[in-house]
Amino acid sequence: MLALPERLRADLEAVREATSAAELPSQVAAAFGVVAEDRPWSELGPRQRADAENRFHSLRKSLTDGGGSTAVPRRSIDSESSGSLGAVATATGSETPGTTPVAVPGGDEAGSAETGAGERIRHVVTVVAALVEDLAATGVLDFATLVEQRLGPDDRITVVNDSLRRTDGSQNTGRTVPVRQVLRREVFAETGFVAARLRADPITGPLEPFVRRWLRENVPATLQFDKTLTQQARRAARESVEEVYDQYAPDDVLVLPGQIIDEQTLELLRMEHAAAVAQIPWWQKLVRVGLSVTLLGVLAVMLGVYVTQSRPDLARSVPRLTIYLTATVAAVFAGRLLSSYLPRAEIIPVMMVAIVLAIAYDQTLATFTTFVIALVVALSTTLDIGTFLLLFGVSVAAVMPLRPEASRATLIKVGFLGAALYFVTAWGLGLLMESSPRDTLWYDSALIAPCATGAAWCLAASYLVTGSLPFLESAFGIVTGAKLLELSDVSHPLLQELARRAPGTYNHSITVATLAEAAADAIGANALLVRVGAYFHDIGKMIKPQYFIENVTDHSQSKHRQLNPAMSALIIMGHVKDGVELARQYKLPEPLIDFIREHHGTTLVEFFYREAAKQVSNDPDHQSDAEESRYRYPGPKPRSREAGIMMLADIVESVSRTLSDPTPKRIESLVRELVMKRLLDGQLDETSLTLTDLRKIEAALTKTLIGIYHGRIKYPSAD
Repeated sequence: MLALPERLRADLEAVREATSAAELPSQVAAAFGVVAEDRPWSELGPRQRADAENRFHSLRKSLTDGGGSTAVPRRSIDSESSGSLGAVATATGSETPGTTPVAVPGGDEAGSAETGAGERIRHVVTVVAALVEDLAATGVLDFATLVEQRLGPDDRITVVNDSLRRTDGSQNTGRTVPVRQVLRREVFAETGFVAARLRADPITGPLEPFVRRWLRENVPATLQFDKTLTQQARRAARESVEEVYDQYAPDDVLVLPGQIIDEQTLELLRMEHAAAVAQIPWWQKLVRVGLSVTLLGVLAVMLGVYVTQSRPDLARSVPRLTIYLTATVAAVFAGRLLSSYLPRAEIIPVMMVAIVLAIAYDQTLATFTTFVIALVVALSTTLDIGTFLLLFGVSVAAVMPLRPEASRATLIKVGFLGAALYFVTAWGLGLLMESSPRDTLWYDSALIAPCATGAAWCLAASYLVTGSLPFLESAFGIVTGAKLLELSDVSHPLLQELARRAPGTYNHSITVATLAEAAADAIGANALLVRVGAYFHDIGKMIKPQYFIENVTDHSQSKHRQLNPAMSALIIMGHVKDGVELARQYKLPEPLIDFIREHHGTTLVEFFYREAAKQVSNDPDHQSDAEESRYRYPGPKPRSREAGIMMLADIVESVSRTLSDPTPKRIESLVRELVMKRLLDGQLDETSLTLTDLRKIEAALTKTLIGIYHGRIKYPSAD
């Protein structure tokens, strides 16, 4: 800002030396308002040039002769301004102080005109220098800052000079001024103090519009918003105000019956609650905390025991168990949080978890978990049995129709069912708990509105689950019924590729799916998951289909005849690894990849192991070539009931094709023998299948195989 007077002197000298507007630099012409904007003279039209010439001559005339003869006080032009207009003057250079006026000619003689213009320029610069000092001290605020901070012209701000510091390093207090006093458009307005200062001087008066325009264009904003100081000032202002309390005696009524609770009344009730809590002795608070922790511990132990005994597959899988526990804890916290901001919204997380657990695991686990969540949320919000009944009853009743293979349309239906149940249940509880029944209670909006709100939240919960299913499936490895139904379509690209490259393996997979689905239905396992898993369990065989017997039409041309048993076993066992890689390439869900990885467990490739044993018996030097460990699949063993069923269905289907006369008795004997063999080999140890389950699986596999190998009437020949 301090350099502005010299810049003004240079621009005024340019005006004095120019004879027309065209000779002025474009920036100077724009600064004085000779032209509307900073544009080259060649780009102006005829009318714009004429207007510019008129304004230029008006400016130059005011500068050279002041519009006539003007009295100039004789003072030293080098004396510093005190900041007030009365102390600002220009002089001719005489050493004699005083106020004797000097006549400045109007421009009749060239030399006198030049001398007068020079004196006027020096005087204008002196006045502007004083004005700039005042502006620097007062401050200039841009309109953009005003809008950004949402201030009005009549608001007041505190101006602090950041260069001034107290001795202790803290900011000075500054001065408070109206925004209008420092706002640029007000400061440089025609009625502002800059215009008044310029018009009050006999020399700068005729130049006022031009100099004011120049200052408006060149004076920068000197005030910036300081967030830290503003927050400190507001905090200090709040702390300086003493709190005023209204006194309420015991038994005073804070809210009348039927009174509408506004924000002020709600704050009063909150303060009353806080005061009541503050009066509770510390030992009572400690007892409450202890009881709460004990209750949560009991519920956690109950939930842990149930999961361990009923769903050991979930308890053994760290990722799945982590997801389950995270969802349970998150539902409790979300229910508590939502109830503080949205009426009846605690039903959203409770119902969402119930739906997700029902479609990802089973209804029993969903019911037990929902009981725990609903109880904790009710105790932490309203301590009302009605809230618990709503949360638990509505959520469980809504998910009853759900099955693991539920489609997205079914999830939406569950939302509508939950909404209807919530409305009816909440309405009924409201009627039962009303202390003074009224005829209008049946259709009272005060009762119906919260019921409708809760019903709407139930719909929102179902839509949220439906929309988040792809995320749950991909991020957490959860395979839902909707996803399984999508993958069960035999037109899936991977299944089509399997049918093209390994048709025998494809037909084997379809048959295994039929067997496994029947066995899963028999013991209440996830039949859809087993069926889809069977479709994809042998996809690795398409990499080298000619090495698998079901894809070879002429057994005399088997490629294994050219290989030693160890190499053949490696190729056979390699289809598991190849299948896992293909499944990941096609982004199959992790549970289906588990079927591929586990369907052989750690079983022995018996045919090639026996071939190796025969060769070793004739060549004792290669005894290590017949080690059993080299001919066993790497595993892991099946870790779920569905994977165990898959293993049994796979071996039963394969071996049953070797029966020359598949009578029901032979099929039954074969199935029993194969199931017992896998059981004694320890392949089913991690599946949680019971002996009762195995008997049911045997019966289902036998029945299905008998149906596959049913007899036909021998048709008579044409002869």
